[in-house]
Amino acid sequence: MIVALRSYESRLKEVDEAQKANAMGKYRKGDHVKFEVVNEHSGESEWMWLLVETSDDTKQIVFGKLDSSPIVFTDMALGQELAVSFDNIRDHRRFE
Repeated sequence: MIVALRSYESRLKEVDEAQKANAMGKYRKGDHVKFEVVNEHSGESEWMWLLVETSDDTKQIVFGKLDSSPIVFTDMALGQELAVSFDNIRDHRRFE
């Protein structure tokens, strides 16, 4: 499930400031995570990649931009800013 938050930008700023004061989150800026989106009515699902901006380990949410072109979920778009629950993450890649 994609998490709806009051404002992506303000929440991202809060998390970024908190992480600067604490240890780095589980997912770092530039990482890619593959997450699953499921339509609760039809049961259809799609796996997509998210380019990570930051993550909040306490709330178990990762923030970033969609790095895939959705096929099933046409109301989503490449580059769209999203917040995704850790529960929906299926893969993680760090390119260093």
